[in-house]
Amino acid sequence: MEREPEGGAAVTLNQLLYFETIAETGSLRQAARKLYIAQPSLSVSMMKLEQELKVELFVHQGRKAELTEAGVQFLGHVKKIMKEINETKVHMERLGMNRETSVRIGCITPILQNYLPGMMQEFLRIPGHEAARFSFSTGNTAELIRGLKEGQYDFLICSEAEAQDVDMKVLWGDRLVLIGPAGGRTGGYSWDDIRRLTLVGYEKGSQMFLLLEEISRRYHLDLSFTFSAPNETAIAALAEHGMGYAIIPYTEEMEGYRISVHDLPEQLVRNTCLATLANDRTVGRMAQEFIRFLLEKAGSGA
Repeated sequence: MEREPEGGAAVTLNQLLYFETIAETGSLRQAARKLYIAQPSLSVSMMKLEQELKVELFVHQGRKAELTEAGVQFLGHVKKIMKEINETKVHMERLGMNRETSVRIGCITPILQNYLPGMMQEFLRIPGHEAARFSFSTGNTAELIRGLKEGQYDFLICSEAEAQDVDMKVLWGDRLVLIGPAGGRTGGYSWDDIRRLTLVGYEKGSQMFLLLEEISRRYHLDLSFTFSAPNETAIAALAEHGMGYAIIPYTEEMEGYRISVHDLPEQLVRNTCLATLANDRTVGRMAQEFIRFLLEKAGSGA
């Protein structure tokens, strides 16, 4: 048998509503009619409330119920509580509506520059998707995965990575190339050649930093980087100004820089993935539909 908590039963929301209605109408009978409950039940509820608060809230004169001094003070508190409850309800309803139409995306920087804008425009042209509201944050893959697990994003578009409780589906792969200043040597480079170059790398902890470490171990290169930068566009700008060479995924943005592009001795790929939390049921309807849309476009090769 369950024991009642010490101090008796807690004050309920219904009791606060009943009390406020009696105070406004000045009558148990009118309050009972307004609340669609039996007057005896209302009386019992108020009696229990007074017992719980250990004060008398009403003075009954005939059919009238007038507030005591304690009742007047309690009414001020009740009005504040009921106002906050109503405001909270409205806020949560709006949040629920926004959640249905919001699409919160975390992505690596190049995705926001060349891929997502076109996908968004195409998605918004589909009937029923006009209400979609997109928001973005960029970062390296490790940072984005932490944000996904903390609930900051509905999904990610990032580099392929090993992560617990995260489901990654490959959207496409970008071949890795060696870039350098324009006007230099043509043709390919051997691993021995690359080892001797002044190299620009990625910021420590980024997925490309980890991938280059893996390549360095695989081919026994012992690569060292004179400079580091956060993403491909920043690295390409350094290469354009003669600061060194870099191994990067080749994307369309590279065509806007005066750089030389060389094949690597081996064909290597950096996969870009759509990442979601495994078995996550908190993603809103529009975000789910945009995820399906992106995966279908990737599957069709569009």
